Amino acid sequence: MEVKWQELRLAARTAGSGYDADEVPAEDIVKKLAAKASGADIRPTVIWFYRPDEVDTNDKLEANLFQNETVGLAFKRFHTWKVNVDTIGRDEIAKKYGRTPSFRFFDPAGEPIATMSGRRVTSLSAFTRYVEKAWGKSYAYGLKAYVKDMTKILDRLDKIGQKKASIERDRARLAKKPNARKLKALDVQAENLAKEEATIGEDEKKIIAKVELREEFQRAPAKAD
Repeated sequence: MEVKWQELRLAARTAGSGYDADEVPAEDIVKKLAAKASGADIRPTVIWFYRPDEVDTNDKLEANLFQNETVGLAFKRFHTWKVNVDTIGRDEIAKKYGRTPSFRFFDPAGEPIATMSGRRVTSLSAFTRYVEKAWGKSYAYGLKAYVKDMTKILDRLDKIGQKKASIERDRARLAKKPNARKLKALDVQAENLAKEEATIGEDEKKIIAKVELREEFQRAPAKAD
């Protein structure tokens, strides 16, 4: 399971000045970054503050947290942003947000839910509790139920992938010693797998449709000031 982080830079500019597409105002990063992340696609937000030279720590986060199935599946329904604190140009902002690694969780309206920093960050059990808290405040559909349903989808897709690989191996063998009857049988198997894969795709859409924002976040999209 892979978490896809989008990189953003903090802009040390005065309010009202223009910003590049990947910049956010440093004066009030928390609210504006979360709101910018929401936009029309309203979701909870997690922001990861990191330093690239902390290689061992970042590797631990990748191995212990980001590849975890529950975290990975949950974060598909989050906006996931990361900020390299070494790019923060103002001392007062760097002091406030410069402790790494740290994670800040926000609800779909951009309001802070929790902040996690220090050694406990690399603890999967502790990190998962924060993810569950942010999920629970944002979505009516329980995270455990969502992960359970999506895991079944992933297992079904994995089996499909294994069967496809087996068909391709059989085709490769038959290429050396052609057999029309066996090739036709493989084509039928491939067609059936395609239909099954389409069915799984529809089942996945039904699960995702259950992941609705809580009522208080459905009234109006979050807006940046």
